[in-house]
Order: sequence, then C-alpha cells, then structure tokens
Amino acid sequence: MAKRDDEKFAATAADDTEYLKHFRSTYRFQGRPFEAFLSAYHYAEQRSDDARVQGKEWPEVEQEFQADWERSHPGTWPRVREAIYYGWHRNNKR
Repeated sequence: MAKRDDEKFAATAADDTEYLKHFRSTYRFQGRPFEAFLSAYHYAEQRSDDARVQGKEWPEVEQEFQADWERSHPGTWPRVREAIYYGWHRNNKR
C-alpha cells in the first residue's frame, strides 16, 4: 500500500470511529446496525468535498443532497438524514 493510501485509510478509519459515536448517540435504538448507515456517512463525506457546496450552509444543500440520495436509495432519506447531515457538517467545517 502506498503512503497516500495509508493516509487515506487512516483518515477513513478515524472518520468511521466518529461516525460510530454519532450512530450510537442517534440511531442505536432504531434496531438497525451501524453498517446500514455507513454509506450515508460516506456519501456526506464525499459530497462535502464538492466545490459546488463548500462554504454553503446545510439549508442551501439539503434539498440537492436529498434528491441525489433518493435517486439511488428511494424512500430512505428520513431514516438517514441525520447521518448525512452529521457527515456533511463534520467534513464541511474542516
């Protein structure tokens, strides 16, 4: 594994640890495993790197994120919204 890959893996592992903490405080009583939300956290992380949304506030991007998410995950936005918000907010403030 190249050094850059090692750094990316370390960053992802650290992010996933933070996402797990958020999951435990937000979703743990909903009867779904952490893995069911991990793709939502990662989606938000990826979207926060998009130059078109950097510097914007959540209300400015939420509708776009919802439409994009729902295209590939129909009907799941209400369940994952908080995970996507958390992932976006966490990465947008770096």
